[in-house]
Amino acid sequence: MKKYILSTLVVLVAILALGGWLWYGKQKENQLQMEQKQQETRNTTQTAPQETSFVTNVDSDVNHWQTKETEFFSIKFPKEWYWLETPPEKPGYFGANAISNNPNFPLLKYSDIGMATASDYSPLVLTNDTEVVVTDHGWPTSNSGTPLDSINWQIERVKKDVNPNGKCDAIGNVKNGPLTAYCSFVTENHQKVQTYYIAYNTMTFAFTARTTEKNTSVNKDLLEKIAKNFIVKSKSFN
Repeated sequence: MKKYILSTLVVLVAILALGGWLWYGKQKENQLQMEQKQQETRNTTQTAPQETSFVTNVDSDVNHWQTKETEFFSIKFPKEWYWLETPPEKPGYFGANAISNNPNFPLLKYSDIGMATASDYSPLVLTNDTEVVVTDHGWPTSNSGTPLDSINWQIERVKKDVNPNGKCDAIGNVKNGPLTAYCSFVTENHQKVQTYYIAYNTMTFAFTARTTEKNTSVNKDLLEKIAKNFIVKSKSFN
């Protein structure tokens, strides 16, 4: 009888030990699965792409702006933004420059963007609602006649050929300065195009800003400051 009881106890102990081992193994497995899921969550959080936000709140005081000097001109623009230009030795591309709050704006991809003055440049895809791209372009004022003719022709072109809903204002000359005008419109793909014209006796220049429709960081005053701080170095320029 004692042997029977002893055998029964041994069996019970063995069963309990086996059950405990199985329970411990299951708990360990659950813990490992939980740790694996937590690690996957952390990895996903670490590698998830974060939307880039570019600087839109800039110091409007021109005295605090940076200056870009080239052989032919100098220009001031907000110190928070960047001067970009395509490599001059790059074959098959337009030589181009731009001001942008995106230091990695692919100017080489859009090297002809400066030619699209106050027009819908459909190839352009802006990164998000904070990106700003400003380009400049110039041509002889004599193409149209006088500075007034040049300004009037540009305004008419925008309203008739570019965007019938475009709004343009001839600002006139201030203190006997050059004639100026400002045009703006929104394209079909919801990009806002703003252009500030400044017409001298020899050359007319246009400074065009491109943003999304929701971006309000660029306005006429900012473009005017950039335009009026664009200085041509040629002695024959007037």
